[in-house]
Amino acid sequence: MNIDEILNVIKVIVKNREDGIFVPILESDLHGYIYHKILKILKISTSKVHIDSRVLGAPNNTKYDIVIGEVRFRSEDKRPAIKSEVLMEVKIFPKGFASGQLWRRFDQVINKDIPKLVAVTDTSILKIEFIYDEVDYLSGKHQKTKRLDYLCNYKQRKAPNVHLAIVRKDKYLKDWQILVK
Repeated sequence: MNIDEILNVIKVIVKNREDGIFVPILESDLHGYIYHKILKILKISTSKVHIDSRVLGAPNNTKYDIVIGEVRFRSEDKRPAIKSEVLMEVKIFPKGFASGQLWRRFDQVINKDIPKLVAVTDTSILKIEFIYDEVDYLSGKHQKTKRLDYLCNYKQRKAPNVHLAIVRKDKYLKDWQILVK
């Protein structure tokens, strides 16, 4: 699996949002829709697509938002975990959230999601931080730097093997943009 295949799924999600077919309110809406679209577009067996799951090679029973891979059983405790091909963490910046809620989400991307993806050291796994920004929150400032630039610089320094897939509604252009870094 490669980033272009996941990008095709993201493009369909954006098109469905533009057409009013899909309107996420919470992150769980986005998780479910990504799951559905992965199954439909990539034609992957339902036994290989998982939400909020443990993966082999991750520390301390860490769970990931979306995982594509085969179910296995861990040798140490016989609990199910995924031998992952794709790991995805998802963050949504939706309409109607207060600035403090949006800030917490941004902070979680930097201090929780990306480090979680980096913690799995298998370089054959496609790792993606998917950000869905409906309010153009990433255009604002963090430490005197545009949040989007800060995030991209942070990713480059700390997580070069993690892809950022960002969908954002530009508040000036009024259209959706898809960025992959």
